[in-house]
Amino acid sequence: MLGVSVITFFLAQVVPVDPALVALGQNAREDQINAYRHEMGLDRPVVVQYFSYVGHLVQGDLGKSIRTRRADGMSTSHKSQFVRLRTSWDQIRAATPHAVK
Repeated sequence: MLGVSVITFFLAQVVPVDPALVALGQNAREDQINAYRHEMGLDRPVVVQYFSYVGHLVQGDLGKSIRTRRADGMSTSHKSQFVRLRTSWDQIRAATPHAVK
């Protein structure tokens, strides 16, 4: 799962598209672009962005849509299922001494 998150995150980083320009359009002013980048955390170092991404991901928070700025997270029922699945996985790992951690 860690590998998938690393690949997903870094593939999104190498795409030659500026999310601020996609969201705001080609006619956006520089101050609007900078404000959007700050709001979305795109002005932080890549490593900080990655750990923030993973931290939110394990909570079922998939972030905001670039276009609509609305949350793209899991519904409440999906979050509870995710938490149960994660708890079960943690219990299995704890009970199995040779499990991959």
